[in-house]
Amino acid sequence: MKRAVYVMLALAAVLLLALPFTRQAVYVSAAQLQERLSAAAEADNMQQKDEAQLCALLQIRNDAYEEAVYFGAPSYMDVEEIILLYSPAHKEELETKMQQHIERQITAFKGYGEQQTRMLEDAQVSVIGDYAVCVVSGSSATMQAVKDALR
Repeated sequence: MKRAVYVMLALAAVLLLALPFTRQAVYVSAAQLQERLSAAAEADNMQQKDEAQLCALLQIRNDAYEEAVYFGAPSYMDVEEIILLYSPAHKEELETKMQQHIERQITAFKGYGEQQTRMLEDAQVSVIGDYAVCVVSGSSATMQAVKDALR
């Protein structure tokens, strides 16, 4: 009898440990993300940008992702940006494209844009659920806003 109870408790413990890994990625529409992130973007002096600009920036085609959210700086001398690309099938490739974009920007600003270079070196590029995410900001609150928006 004791053995059966121990086995049941062990199975329950294994199931509880595995539970966080079984949760599926949350989908949030581009419109919802834009609404949720607009305040953080405005705080960093960013504005919503065109998807064609995003494709040129990352050197991708618009069929590489399903939905996109892109906030960027109003000036080419500023590097702040928030990019979220929803693509369950290609999120890792898009993450690589984002990292390459950051590296190109670092090369462009190195030597004369100290603040921009520092911000780019601190850029956060990652995959969160089914989203490839890139955040370049002087504020750590911006990445937290992105994480919160994806919940």
